[in-house]
Amino acid sequence: VSVYDFDQSRQFNAHLQTNLEQAQTKLTKLEPVFNILGQEQRHQDYQRLLASSIEYSSGYQDVFIALTPLGEYIQDLNPTTNYTFSSTNMLTVRSDQDFTEVLASLESNSVNIELGIDKIAKVRGDLAAEIKLLPASVQQYVQEPFERIDAQFAYLEKAALTYDSLPSLLATSAEQHYPVVLQDNSVY
Repeated sequence: VSVYDFDQSRQFNAHLQTNLEQAQTKLTKLEPVFNILGQEQRHQDYQRLLASSIEYSSGYQDVFIALTPLGEYIQDLNPTTNYTFSSTNMLTVRSDQDFTEVLASLESNSVNIELGIDKIAKVRGDLAAEIKLLPASVQQYVQEPFERIDAQFAYLEKAALTYDSLPSLLATSAEQHYPVVLQDNSVY
């Protein structure tokens, strides 16, 4: 995520989600063993943990699908920057690249980011509580990665708030002009 390669993050997350679903299927097959050992509650706890993890992962999958076009835009953008020394001191940034398709994807994916954020918000508290119920020998491998991933949720919420505005800000329909004020304190 740090290099805006949301497609790679999406692929990794899809692999993780597949593994979680396979683990849930295998755990279901082990239910008779838990019953024989009198560990029905533990089996239910693990099933809830896996179900919450799958939903959490599904939410991130939706978010990554929505952010993939933005990542492509950021990685592929190679604008031409010109600075004109004159009384107006114009800084001009132009791009001859055609991002129409990428920006159209941004517009069509706005539902995905909202869905993803909602899924994550719905289960993140439960998932954190369910992880704390794990035996310490397992918890040590799960707790820290979950907390690291979950710490990114606040950024995703902020991204979701501005996501709908991105296509117009990035000029999907017409050329945009933005004033930018630069100050050079070494001159004064």
